[in-house]
This record gives sequence, C-alpha cells and structure tokens, in this order.
Amino acid sequence: MTTTRGRFFRSLGSVAFLSALLLALVPAMAGAQDNAREGTARDANRSDNEGIRVSELRIGLQDMKTKADLGYVQPGEVLELNVGDRVRLRMIAVVGGQWRAPRYPSAAFAVLAGSDKVHISQVDRDQGSAVIEAARPTGGKDALVSYELLDSMDIRPGLVKGTITVRIGDGGGVATSAPAAPAAAPDASSSRASETVTALYRGILLREPDAAGAQPRIDRIEREGLPAVLSSALEIAQSSESRVDLSSRGVTPEQRLEALYQNFLGQTRSQIDPAAWDADLQRLRQGKIDEVVRRLIASPQFRVQHQWNTRLR
Repeated sequence: MTTTRGRFFRSLGSVAFLSALLLALVPAMAGAQDNAREGTARDANRSDNEGIRVSELRIGLQDMKTKADLGYVQPGEVLELNVGDRVRLRMIAVVGGQWRAPRYPSAAFAVLAGSDKVHISQVDRDQGSAVIEAARPTGGKDALVSYELLDSMDIRPGLVKGTITVRIGDGGGVATSAPAAPAAAPDASSSRASETVTALYRGILLREPDAAGAQPRIDRIEREGLPAVLSSALEIAQSSESRVDLSSRGVTPEQRLEALYQNFLGQTRSQIDPAAWDADLQRLRQGKIDEVVRRLIASPQFRVQHQWNTRLR
C-alpha cells in the first residue's frame, strides 16, 4: 500500500530530478541565445543592405603600418604597390541619392592570378575586408585579385563579381648605370604592334604574352596593320586556352569582360554603358567571345587607345 509518507518522498525525488534537469538545460539555453545573438549581429549588416540601390562600387585602401587612408580603387582598375606593402581592402558601396551614406557590404576577396606575388590574409567576409601583401615584383606579369559581393543589393549584375589588377614594383630605387651609347629609338610600328599584342593577351587570356605565341603575331601586325590585329585577336579568342582553360581556372564571364574593356578600350566598369555591358556579358555567357572581341576592336575607342588610325577592311 502506498503511504502518504512514500508519496511525499517520491514527490521530493521528482522535484530534485526536475531541478537537476533545469540546471543542465540553462547553460545550453544560454549558449543557444548567445549564438543567436552572434548570428543576429552577423546578419544585421547583411539585412541592412538588403535591396539598397548601389550606384558605384569602390574598394577602400588602408596602409596596415600607418593606418593611413590611401583612397580607393574601382573594379577593373590597377592597384600599384611596392614589395613589402600591406594594405587592407574594404568593400564600399556608394548608394544612389544625394547625401546618402556609403554601405560596407559583405564580400569575399581572393587571388585569381599571381599568388606567388600577392598574398591575401585576414579575410573577413562579413566585414567585406582582407589584407593584401605585396610579396614579389610583378615584372610585367600583373597579379589579379577577385572580389564577390555576398549581400543581396540592388546593383548591376556585372558588378556582383569582378577583379582589380595588382602591379608591384621593387620599391628599391636602385640606380642603374647609363649605357655607353644612346640606344636607337624603337620603330613606332614595332612598338605599337608589341603593345597591341600584349593588350590582346591581357584582355582575352588574362595573362602576359609568351614569346613563342606573341612574336609571330607581332610580325604579322607590323606587315599588315590593323586587319592583322583582328585576325590575331580572333585566333587567341578561339584557342582552347580561351574557351576551356580559363573556365576551369574559375574565371567568370564578368571578370573576362572587365579585362576586355580595360585592355582593349582603357575603360573601367563605371565608364561602360550598362546596355552595352549587359549585351556583351550575355554573349560571353553563350560562348561568343569572338563576337565581343570583333565588336570592341572595330570600335573607334580601340583605334584611339592603341593609336591605330586605319579603319578595318
């Protein structure tokens, strides 16, 4: 028979069990609340930027040694550093409308090309920042740093991903002895042909030209002029490196189009007509890089940029 005394002690045991259970759950609940607060804090910046109309992207620069503000570069532009420089990159979104404060969206930075010359560390995707260190002189082979916006903002699709070019000098200022006799001035057409071929390789393949592939094209352009520029560009654009290798390296159509405009026309993304950008981007996504190359080389801007005054035949 269950006595009143027995029921009383069993009730006490149940209370003790529930108390112990609550004591065990409280820290877990507190930890979950802390994690939720941290998650809310991480998402606050992202939610604040949701749907914000962005008119321009900039990448702010800060000297890690002096903490001085070094200004900014825009997508597609060149960042010039010296060996040993350490600079903090910070994504800045310029908001449309007068007197609107800029936003600092979440973003990811990575080295796309030239990882032996440029190192990236302290990547903070939530803050949209990273530290870039100039390790070795680029020596004519520029490094390429990519970015990707992670926030959902009202922005041209072509700006969501992009690149900046990093050019590194030795910074040593070492004096060189003067030559015994002045060197002969280079032939103007030869210099223009060489510079044009370099622009073709940088724009289409996102790399410096190799001597074996570039020299025959330089020679042909010297002989035939501007028409040979187009035929050489189309050869490069239709190569397996252009059509297959770049995609396998993770290069996006946006990055390729940015490189084409920068090297062919000397234009940054903010200077490109949005309708022209969108149309060319669609062609690249469809694998029609030859159409984009043909259109850009036939443009007056290309002839002015590379000092070719002859029309294409």
